[in-house]
Amino acid sequence: MALACTWGGYADTDVDFTEFFGADHTVAARFMLQYPHAYTGPMLSVNGTGIYLVGQGNFAEDPPGAQTKLILRVGSTQATFPAVLVAGTWHHLAVVRSGSVLRLYLDGQQQGSPLTIPGDGQPVGTLRLGKDTFNGTLDGGASQFYGLLDDVAVFTSALTQAEIGQLAGAQHLTGTEQDLLAGFVFGYAPLGFLPASLSRPLTLVSPASLRAVSPARDNAADAQQLPLPPTALLHLPFPEGEEIFIIQGYDQPAGGSHAGRAAFCWDFMLAGHPQSDSNGVAFRAAAPGAVNFVTQDATSGGQTNFMTIKDADHEFGDYLHLRQNSAVVSPGDAVGFGQHLADIGDTGVAVGAYHLHFATTNLGESNKNAGGQFVTVPAPMCNYEVSDDQGQTWREVIRGIPSNGQWVRRPVVDTPVRYTAVWHPSTAGEIQVYGWTYEDYRAKYDELWPQGLRLNLLSVYVVDGQVRYTAVWHPSTAGEIQVYGWTYEDYRAKYDAVWDVGWRLKLLDAFVL
Repeated sequence: MALACTWGGYADTDVDFTEFFGADHTVAARFMLQYPHAYTGPMLSVNGTGIYLVGQGNFAEDPPGAQTKLILRVGSTQATFPAVLVAGTWHHLAVVRSGSVLRLYLDGQQQGSPLTIPGDGQPVGTLRLGKDTFNGTLDGGASQFYGLLDDVAVFTSALTQAEIGQLAGAQHLTGTEQDLLAGFVFGYAPLGFLPASLSRPLTLVSPASLRAVSPARDNAADAQQLPLPPTALLHLPFPEGEEIFIIQGYDQPAGGSHAGRAAFCWDFMLAGHPQSDSNGVAFRAAAPGAVNFVTQDATSGGQTNFMTIKDADHEFGDYLHLRQNSAVVSPGDAVGFGQHLADIGDTGVAVGAYHLHFATTNLGESNKNAGGQFVTVPAPMCNYEVSDDQGQTWREVIRGIPSNGQWVRRPVVDTPVRYTAVWHPSTAGEIQVYGWTYEDYRAKYDELWPQGLRLNLLSVYVVDGQVRYTAVWHPSTAGEIQVYGWTYEDYRAKYDAVWDVGWRLKLLDAFVL
């Protein structure tokens, strides 16, 4: 098992800094980065006062810029360590205090020069994993570790480089390591039980979760456990069937503008067309919400015209490069998913570079200079089709991250089935599937359950003797019991059995084979 962290998720321990920090010690962790070109990602930090941060450095802003790197920050002193960090690859990190200096090791090798602990470098509080101390009501937290953490360890001695190399080379902590004060293996029991050193309390803060990883640390297998954040459910901001080319996607390396605080953005234009054909193309709301900000006075090549929709608390949809005076909504307006917002232009970019820049952010584009607290947030798209061969073949994606260079579109559903529907006011996002076999439906059900999505609607019908399922999921943490294809007698017996223990029907659908 490993700790999986995504936007807003972290874990708190009861390991107090007074237990180890004032003398020689070693802290260590195994990690797999999800977005190596993103912003500051605290792997180890303090939940309290003072500054202590060990983790991923900001790709674009921490010196040297435009390079993957690790960061060590204590009090008023900071050091960065350029390193080759690739998404979906396990590494081992250790920081050793010896006397008044700290040394950082990556995969058993010392990196850079030691950092001298400053006079204000005594953190007060407990060890936190995946995020630093933040004011959630103010900014939603402007730093975040995205990825997997495992084998977090605190030793009450300064391990030698040889000892760190042995620790990095081992597949797991055992709990029998010398001077091990506390270790966190997230459910793994090395001896069939957890020794005292591996039994310290751990508090997960959602959406952090525990994910099964391979015993041998297989990168390809374990990368499949990297989580998608449970942000407001988004759809492509274009009409059904319109084929869109992704000029630039998430977490781009040197040469791209989507890195550091701007790591999680998309640039969209019409697929299979010259970029000039995107001029004036209408775009739509990717999610329901309220219009927060609109600026649209700039002309071609001038300042950036943009619109911000508040989708949820600390989640703002930012739409950039609007054509001058093309907005059809105003601040304060409520908008629904798919509603026309404005048209694509080339404001804020080179003349003729027509495209829509879209991102989910924690504060909204108008606050991007708010004391360094503004960041983009990874936010999956729902219910889209993707082509990796310029529109020759398409595959369906229920929830995922469209990538640089892909063609994407919202599907046009063509089916003989006819629908009767009722809508009511709501701001909830949703995921839908139509006409799926039971096997496909059930696989998707099991995939979405740990992501915090629960069935909201279910319809079952028969086509050519085969049972088909149409389903809608909404965000929820509720539990549920399901049965499929039962006779009335079996269904009624289960109904009566669960009634007495407090369960009531939520969904019921009947069909005839």
